[in-house]
Amino acid sequence: MPDPRIIVCGGGHPLVSALSLFEEGLNLTGATKPNLLVIPTAKTTTANHASITDRMREYGARRGLDVRIMHEFGSLPSPMEFAEQLEWADAAYLTGGDTELAVRSWVDAGIATPLAEGVLAGEVVAIGISAGGPWFDWMWSDSNQYSTRKGEPWDYKRVECLGIYDASYCPHVNTRHPITRVPREESYKAALLREGFGIGIGIENDTALRIVGKNCKVITSVNSGGINRYVVRDDNVLSINRFGAGDNVMSLPELLTA
Repeated sequence: MPDPRIIVCGGGHPLVSALSLFEEGLNLTGATKPNLLVIPTAKTTTANHASITDRMREYGARRGLDVRIMHEFGSLPSPMEFAEQLEWADAAYLTGGDTELAVRSWVDAGIATPLAEGVLAGEVVAIGISAGGPWFDWMWSDSNQYSTRKGEPWDYKRVECLGIYDASYCPHVNTRHPITRVPREESYKAALLREGFGIGIGIENDTALRIVGKNCKVITSVNSGGINRYVVRDDNVLSINRFGAGDNVMSLPELLTA
């Protein structure tokens, strides 16, 4: 069975600030012109869906790649249709947006488990930015903002994800809440402490965790980018390891062991 190959990027635009990270995922396919499946389920409006899918088609045309969009806005493929898409694809790009919407939609459509199993089995390289990294037990998500009127208060929340890896994940960990200006990392650490035990992975913008089998590597398109590993034990003592570009990162089993 091939190793899982996953790029989890904390934030950024796949064709601008995080382009090198996105293309690292394409390189992991080993194909000269990989087939790219775009999974835009996390997009919450027709305009946002069209914006990213149109740009991905344009990118594919420039690169000479075949690009398919998994679904139009507001619809999802059947499990059989999705299986055919996954078999065709060398890489799948999961867009940012509303994590809770995406995971709930996949579960309701019966494709959440095939997606997780396909990625874990290494059948397709998974490239995800922000909400597009649902491979952990849960994500510290900004999904609440999508159901709140602009300017009204909202807070981050725990969103259950696909559970390939026994840890939680916080994207954009180096940013602040757009209204309260509270560092996202502080709210994430508080959430981890409430859990009382476990591993958290905080990934900064334009930085990614590259997973190939049991090997982990930090890749970043900015010199200051990094990943934080948070460990919470029964006594609620929080320890943090920081890894930057070029640093030696522990193996995946070590990374996920509290």
